[in-house]
Amino acid sequence: APKEIQFVFGHTHKPFAENLVNSHYPKPIQVINTGGWVIDTVDKKETYGGAIILIDENLHIAPVQMYRETYKSNEAKVSLLPNTNENEFSNRNSKMITDKQKSFQSFSEIVDKEIDLRIINLKAKIDK
Repeated sequence: APKEIQFVFGHTHKPFAENLVNSHYPKPIQVINTGGWVIDTVDKKETYGGAIILIDENLHIAPVQMYRETYKSNEAKVSLLPNTNENEFSNRNSKMITDKQKSFQSFSEIVDKEIDLRIINLKAKIDK
């Protein structure tokens, strides 16, 4: 068995990073979900959102949360997913995101408006 496994997939609407312990592997398995990148309910959910996965030449992963349907107060909108394994690549990306947070602000504002617009459109289709 490989010494280290990272499993990346895109399913459900809930982006996350989690470490799973398995007795067959010497290290926990990092499991990362990109989320759904879709708005298909009329109620915003804090766990729904979308992430992108950055991978360097050494196969280190930096999963970047690009949006959530709702945010906790003072939560960064664009950030590494919670529970991301630390490595040089993820640390470098986390610092870059923090340093450039204002640059991501316009993206986040557009996403927030689009989420609201898609909910309005979905409600209109349901009410027909």
